[in-house]
Amino acid sequence: MTWRDLLLQVIDYVIVFDKVCVIVTVVVLILSIYFIHRVIACRRIHVNFKLVLCCTAISFLIFPVFRRLIDLLYLLTEGITNRLYINVICVGLSVVNVASCVSSTTCMVMLALEQHLAARFVRTYEERSMSIGVTLTCFTLFYSIAISIGINAFHLHNFDFYRSTDNCHPVNYNWGYAMLFYSASLGMCTFACWWLMKVREFNTRQRRAQFTTLSTRYQQHENENAAISITATVVGYMAYSVIGVVGSLLRMCFYDLFGDHSKGDTVFVGLGYLIAELYALFHMACFMKYNRGMRKMVKLDFLRLFGVRIMKRTSVVVGPALPTITLTDEADEYFRQLQSSWK
Repeated sequence: MTWRDLLLQVIDYVIVFDKVCVIVTVVVLILSIYFIHRVIACRRIHVNFKLVLCCTAISFLIFPVFRRLIDLLYLLTEGITNRLYINVICVGLSVVNVASCVSSTTCMVMLALEQHLAARFVRTYEERSMSIGVTLTCFTLFYSIAISIGINAFHLHNFDFYRSTDNCHPVNYNWGYAMLFYSASLGMCTFACWWLMKVREFNTRQRRAQFTTLSTRYQQHENENAAISITATVVGYMAYSVIGVVGSLLRMCFYDLFGDHSKGDTVFVGLGYLIAELYALFHMACFMKYNRGMRKMVKLDFLRLFGVRIMKRTSVVVGPALPTITLTDEADEYFRQLQSSWK
């Protein structure tokens, strides 16, 4: 057995592994929906930050799901010779998928911009309510769709819609598009990471005493935590982009060894999507770690999920009765402690 035969045998096993990894796609889909629901419900997250976060999460939700739909479409229509309607449906799925890819990268820069505005213009940021978040989200949406339509139109310039059985998705079909996407993602995330580091430095130097109201002081404190969480997730996206660039180079090597659209090319496409799904989990975990409100809500959900078992194992300790405190006294004490913490 030559090294080429051994390599092809390993590739066959990896292809089977990729089909099993549809379980990961289902898990990411469920957790992304849960994450979006909890971000919307969390009152400690500013509405502008919510909009950009939800836009990012939806991008990572669409990204792997539509890839699976394209694979399923080709699997179910292998024996059909008239491919017009099939290819038109595939192009529609491809446009949405590429738009979600571009949107996921663009959202990294939008998160940095949102944090910059929140840190530099705290009072104005509070007064503008959700207008900033709506503007950033709409820009991301229109920009991503425009780029996706342009890439797909260029890729399908000489595409035979009636007879072609080739994959109409540009990134899945050609390693060059994948290299372009990952290289652009790496550059944009590097810029976003540098930007967020500057925002964190500004937040550290910022004197909270200059803010006269509790709401602006509180918002400044939340901005610091948000900047930390976003910096971590952007660094993770940079690592994902580096892995994607390396994978694209390996796809180029497999193209030279085995020709166009080989099994090796399919393997690297599948692994790229798997890493993207794992990064989506990392992105959600980073935000849950650094946001106190989200952590509390997730813990309560776990208590609701396993509450019966926890209640059975919890022992009740009877102690001396606590003094009765009225709601007014409790509120006054809370605000005294809050004011002293900002001095």
